[in-house]
Amino acid sequence: MLESHWSYVYNYLLNKTDDVYTTEELCIQTFAKAFDKIDKYNEEYNFKTWLITICKRLWIDHQRKKELKTTKINKQVSFIKSDDASIEDALIQDQYIKTIKLALNTLKPDDKNALIKRLFEDKSYAEIAEEMDDSVNAIKVKIFRAKRKLIKIIQNQYPL
Repeated sequence: MLESHWSYVYNYLLNKTDDVYTTEELCIQTFAKAFDKIDKYNEEYNFKTWLITICKRLWIDHQRKKELKTTKINKQVSFIKSDDASIEDALIQDQYIKTIKLALNTLKPDDKNALIKRLFEDKSYAEIAEEMDDSVNAIKVKIFRAKRKLIKIIQNQYPL
């Protein structure tokens, strides 16, 4: 089972995650779960469909966990926008702003534009979609991926 379906599941997850390490982890979890639950497999359905269902659910769980991390950057942006700050807070804000601007400049122009409109200009997804001539769902995905990339960039430059 593992040898015949690994590449199919791997490529599906790699397309979703854009990260080799996460893809491998989710593949391992998918096949472990499939081995554990093989007795529940219904032979009326395609085996690949059953595997993809398992990996899709694991990926969704993984995304929910990552959503907590993207919330951190939203809190930092809220802190940056705050008006009532001491001198120390102002210096920290300046450093955050510089770091985020440098990281933003490494993003694709569309991703950068959408993220700036959402985080700094407080525009709704609908407003951004209208301005960028795109669907609301496409903008949500674009902003989510841009946040994820931004977090990776910042974490790589300034590890805790």
